[in-house]
Amino acid sequence: MRYMAWSCWLVLLTAGFPTAHAQQPSGDRAEIEKAVQSYVAAFNARDAKALAGHWSPEGVYISRLSGHRVIGRPALEKDFAELFDEVKDVRLEVATESIDFVSPNVAIEKGAAKVFGAE
Repeated sequence: MRYMAWSCWLVLLTAGFPTAHAQQPSGDRAEIEKAVQSYVAAFNARDAKALAGHWSPEGVYISRLSGHRVIGRPALEKDFAELFDEVKDVRLEVATESIDFVSPNVAIEKGAAKVFGAE
């Protein structure tokens, strides 16, 4: 099914915090954790617009299962809306394993995302 393609999300978050690379304040980490929670809440509320708002304006999603590419917030919002129309009982859970700051303004959140549907 189509929604299975969304089960392989890899979340990359950019953090626009002017802090030193070696020592990231816990507030930066907390902001990223808050963003992940907001993303999950938007998905579970089936709010395609809010969900797409978590992506950069030119964000690109590439399905690891099909190779299908979705580029830009409007296309992402449309794709999410189609997913929510096709799969009525879809739900997202995310477990963060690590948050690594690769530069003062960029962090990579690694973890597992699971999408659950009626099936």
